[in-house]
Amino acid sequence: YPNPSIDKVNLQFDGEITADTEYRLYDINGKLLLNGIVSSPTTEIPMDAYERATYIVKVYSEEKELKSFKVIKTQ
Repeated sequence: YPNPSIDKVNLQFDGEITADTEYRLYDINGKLLLNGIVSSPTTEIPMDAYERATYIVKVYSEEKELKSFKVIKTQ
């Protein structure tokens, strides 16, 4: 949240977070733009450096994809 976004997206987790839980931000063509460690139940992904477009966020743990969703940046 929020989605659509202007400058950031927050990932919120209800379940257990392990030391190797990470997120990856991709452009719509599948190019990896950013990755980071999920270290708390709410993790912020900065979006202010990116243009208006649709992006894909994928969350991984132990190299297995847990979740994938689209993020729309509006400004």
